Amino acid sequence: MMYRKVNYCVGLCALLGTFVASGLGLFADTPATVSDPYWGPAPYHHHAIAPADLENGRIQFANDNIAEARRFLIRAEAVHPADAGLLGLLAETYIIDDELGNARDCLERGLALDSAARNTTLQVAEICMALKTAIAERESGKRRNLFQLAASAAQAHLRRIRTDGGEHDVYAAFYIWLSDRELGDGSAAEIVLDDCLARTKKNDPWDYEGSITAKFLRGLITEESYLQLASRDLYRQTIDLRCQCYFYIAARDFLAGDLPSARVAFEKSVSTGKKHLPEWMLAAAFLRQLSLSQPSRVSAN
Repeated sequence: MMYRKVNYCVGLCALLGTFVASGLGLFADTPATVSDPYWGPAPYHHHAIAPADLENGRIQFANDNIAEARRFLIRAEAVHPADAGLLGLLAETYIIDDELGNARDCLERGLALDSAARNTTLQVAEICMALKTAIAERESGKRRNLFQLAASAAQAHLRRIRTDGGEHDVYAAFYIWLSDRELGDGSAAEIVLDDCLARTKKNDPWDYEGSITAKFLRGLITEESYLQLASRDLYRQTIDLRCQCYFYIAARDFLAGDLPSARVAFEKSVSTGKKHLPEWMLAAAFLRQLSLSQPSRVSAN
C-alpha cells in the first residue's frame, strides 16, 4: 500500500513538472541576458513595460542577432504600428543589411509619427542612414550635401538631448566631427571634440568612452594608449570598445589620406561582429567605398 502511495506521489509530481515545463516554454523566446553591459531600455525606448516582442527584438539586436531581431520587431509593429522608436530600431536592422529602401520607409513612417524628433532611437537611425548614404556617394557635390545633412541631423540630436536634460550622447558629437572633417572644416571638428571633453563626467561609462575617443581624435593620447584604455576593467565591468576604437582610428587615417592603414583598421572594426553599433555599420560602408567587397580576415585582438 505504501509502495502505491509513493508511486502515486511520484507520478503526480512528474505530471505537475510536465505542466510547469510546458508553461515555462511560453517564455522560451525571451532571452534572460544581454551581452552588452551598457544596453538598457533608455534611451532607446520609453515604455514602462515594453511589449514582449519589442523587448525581445531589442535584446536580439543588442546581441547582434539582426535577422531574429527584425522578426520580433515586425511582429511587434503589427500590434503597435504607432511606435516611432520601434520603427527606428527596425530601420537600423535594414540599414545593417543594406536594405535601404525598407530602412527609408521605416524612417519616413517613424518621423511622421514623431515630427518633433523626440525619440532617440529614431534619431540615431536617421543619422546612421544619412552617414551611410553620404559615405556611399562618389560624386563630390552630392557627397558634400549628404554629409551636411548628416551633420545637421546629429546637431539636432545633441540639441534635443541637451534641451531635455537627458543623457549626453557622446557618439553624436563624433558623427558631427566625422561630417565636419569630411566637409573640410577642421576647426569646427575640434570645437566639437573640446565641447565633448568639457561635458564629460567622472564615474560614467558613456562619458569615459567619449573622453578617450575625444582625446584620441584631438591628438592628446596615442593610438596605443587609446586601445589600452578601451579594453580595461571599468567599474567592475570589462568593457570592449574595439569596434568603436578601430573605426575612429580608421576614420582618422582615411581623412588623412592613408587609405592602406584605414582599410586595415576598418576591417578590424568589422571583424568584431558588433553589428548593432553605428560604428560597425559605418566601417562596413567605408570598406565598400574602398571597393573591398571581400574583406580579408583580420583579427580584432
